Amino acid sequence: MTGFASLTHEDERATIAVTIRAVNHRFLDLQLRLPQAFGDVESRLRALADGLSAMKEKGLDVDCLPPMGGIYLTVRFHPFGRRTPAGATLASSEDVRRYLLEAAGFAIVPFSAFGVRGDEGWFRLSVGAVRPEELAAALPRVERALAALR
Repeated sequence: MTGFASLTHEDERATIAVTIRAVNHRFLDLQLRLPQAFGDVESRLRALADGLSAMKEKGLDVDCLPPMGGIYLTVRFHPFGRRTPAGATLASSEDVRRYLLEAAGFAIVPFSAFGVRGDEGWFRLSVGAVRPEELAAALPRVERALAALR
């Protein structure tokens, strides 16, 4: 199946153009083109998404939606019922948030902070104030923290 759609919206703040093309693809691969000023944001989002996807491939309890623009990434950490090296059981998104902050120095915001009900492990991650080298250093710490759970 082949498909094409294009839409542009302009206002006093910005111009947003979205083009979607598909030619016999079964998988979603989003390609973002942002203004030059945001170019490094795109690469940071891709690096974060690729790093978290690699952790999932290693069997760790993490899912990641493809970057869809902006400075945020939607990620699900779901090690519920697992124990930290200190013996604490991760029973909620708040437990996961606290554990990753303490064990890996990695700050994440649970969807409940935005009014979403339920405790399913979905978080928002931002790359807005993170340099690429900080991101590169953070991913191994997160992987080690997740791998340390029992």
